[in-house]
Amino acid sequence: ILLTDAANNLILITLDIAGFVVALKAEDDAIANRIVSRYRDFLSTEKSSLLEINIISIPGARFIELKPGPWVIEAKFDDGHLSYQSYLERAEVDFNSGRGTLEMAPDANIENFLRTVLAWLSINNEAVLLHAAGVIRNGVGYVFFGPSGSGKTTTSRIASRIADVVSDDLVIIRLEDGIVRLYGVPFRGEISEAPRANQNAPIRAIFRLRQDTEHY
Repeated sequence: ILLTDAANNLILITLDIAGFVVALKAEDDAIANRIVSRYRDFLSTEKSSLLEINIISIPGARFIELKPGPWVIEAKFDDGHLSYQSYLERAEVDFNSGRGTLEMAPDANIENFLRTVLAWLSINNEAVLLHAAGVIRNGVGYVFFGPSGSGKTTTSRIASRIADVVSDDLVIIRLEDGIVRLYGVPFRGEISEAPRANQNAPIRAIFRLRQDTEHY
């Protein structure tokens, strides 16, 4: 699960998210330990991966000027190549060769980069990373989608009494052998304290949420 590449002084971390295996090679112990701690339920011993990402720690790195307002992520995908940039991270990924490099400040978080990579892996492999809540009950999955404020987190909190919540913010829906399946991902929305559920199940229903004008 966590190996050291002695020849290159790198720590190897392999993640398996919805069957998409990504190998991360980090030179910074602190960054590697944070990744292992945060994504522990998605660590894998799989030897083959779709992508291999070298993580380079750059003290004091700033790639976009930090200003008030929404969080900025710049991503461009062209001919199998992803260019990614945010305040503390910058990456180039070639999906054709399965190689990439992520430069980041030591205190940066890899999560937004992972979300972007998973989105592109999904859309090219009969899957979609969807802004939605997902729960599994009695071996089948239920998905609830809608714009922010429509009730995904509220639905997740209520459903947690009778079902396993795989996420209140993002899920992967993937077509496999003619069956559409719901996959949990290690990403959270408002329920940040919830465990990151590495579960999957065939989908029974998908619901579009719409916020009503009153509570009842």
